[in-house]
Amino acid sequence: MKLKLTYSGFMFLYELLRDETFKPEPKETIAKIVRLILVGLYKKFYSKAHTKESKYNIKLNPVEALAFKLYFRAHSFPNASFEGNLINQIITSIHQKYQL
Repeated sequence: MKLKLTYSGFMFLYELLRDETFKPEPKETIAKIVRLILVGLYKKFYSKAHTKESKYNIKLNPVEALAFKLYFRAHSFPNASFEGNLINQIITSIHQKYQL
């Protein structure tokens, strides 16, 4: 699955993944697995964050997409905000693509 992001969308997700990556390690096994997958996704964003572009393309494999959906569907971002709308769009796209 390919995410097509603007600079502001890319930076929001980059910072969100960075913040989640540096939180204390969870105790539950499933939460640890999801977090490790998100760390790998953060590394993808990190490698592209050094160059400013108007559009970014990030490819998510099915495991990364599932981890993203599992982790961020529990977060509460206001639907009317840019951040909430972006997260909800990505989660909806993941659901449509993989029927997860």
